[in-house]
Amino acid sequence: MSDLLYGKKIVTESYYDGKVQTTKNELEVNIFSTRETILKDIIDALGVISGGETTKLSLDIRIDAQGRYRLIKRWSTDEQS
Repeated sequence: MSDLLYGKKIVTESYYDGKVQTTKNELEVNIFSTRETILKDIIDALGVISGGETTKLSLDIRIDAQGRYRLIKRWSTDEQS
């Protein structure tokens, strides 16, 4: 996975017998869009599932007072050690 350029990344590690057992990465990216490009941005956001990065994706679409679209994309990945 490439480095996260903007947004949030939370890393949670589970330990057993003093060694890292699993690592969970939770990522959130904000995408600001327009009425003309919002559907393209939603389809692009689905790329984390079709690319095999995760099996669970959450999309939250909001419109602010000026009519701008904000797409919040959240997903998580698990790594076993």
